[in-house]
Amino acid sequence: MLFPAGLLSIIFMLLIVGVALWVLGQLPGVDESIKRVIRILIIAVVAIWLIYWLFGMVSGGAFPIGIISVP
Repeated sequence: MLFPAGLLSIIFMLLIVGVALWVLGQLPGVDESIKRVIRILIIAVVAIWLIYWLFGMVSGGAFPIGIISVP
């Protein structure tokens, strides 16, 4: 049984975001306050994307999978 495309999209996006946050934490020479602001922005964008995706599914409309919108 295959996973639905939406679930795979979420898993893939969260993996990319997790790696990006890890790389950000590993950067030497970047001030901690700048790292904190970037982390907050990344988490806020992902949270908004997940909420948008969830409400798109609940309303029965098209939900975003990356850049392509699937009805």
